[in-house]
Amino acid sequence: MSLFPPSTPTPRFNLTLPQPDGRPGVIDAYLALARDPNAPGVVVLHEMLGVNADMQRICDRLAAQGFHALCPDLYWRQRPRALFSEHDNAQRDAALSLGRSFDADLGTNDLQHIMDWLRQMDGGARKVGCVGYCMGGLLSYRVAACCRSEASVVYYGVGIERFLDEAHTVACPLMVHLAEQDDFIPPSTQDAMAQRLHADSAAIIHAYPHTRHGFARRGGRHFDAEAARLADERSSRFLAQHLLPDPAGFPPP
Repeated sequence: MSLFPPSTPTPRFNLTLPQPDGRPGVIDAYLALARDPNAPGVVVLHEMLGVNADMQRICDRLAAQGFHALCPDLYWRQRPRALFSEHDNAQRDAALSLGRSFDADLGTNDLQHIMDWLRQMDGGARKVGCVGYCMGGLLSYRVAACCRSEASVVYYGVGIERFLDEAHTVACPLMVHLAEQDDFIPPSTQDAMAQRLHADSAAIIHAYPHTRHGFARRGGRHFDAEAARLADERSSRFLAQHLLPDPAGFPPP
């Protein structure tokens, strides 16, 4: 399997995983490599919009910070390589519909295979964490609770309240970013999440005043530059603290 240098505009690889009936399935993904071949890995989990330019930009940023960053196509079972624009109402509705039909259990199982692949990529043995947004944020939480991960970061994960009974099984450091005025995660749900996560895990939770869902999405309708900068800085420091062998270049989160 060939690996792509960071200078490649849109590097991709094919990873084969078994489908439930035993037939092979191919998962498409965006891969950005750090300079150090032995660098730790981060799996980036996309929103309902798919592996778009913003997700690729996040991978590139993480690679520049010293992580091999991999964003798999979570829709590989339903509609491979699906991409949507939030600025087109029909596409936005289609993304919401596809996201609602996504099987979080199958997706979580897929992610254990994907993380294990990244952990052993190119014959190495590295630490691997994940960071997820919206639908991917739910999966990043479930990875912390159900999979082998060294760290997980959640940006406005939708649906976590349905899996709060898994909070006591969170076995890795967990950081959660919430938008104060999130249309999909109302204050009552945020309060329930915070109470359960604080009671059953050592999760770090940050709420961002006056922000809405998707505040970290560059080019998005609700992008908030200052909140995104702060959340991204906190996430990078958190991942460095738990994944890099020498996180001296990153102050504590």
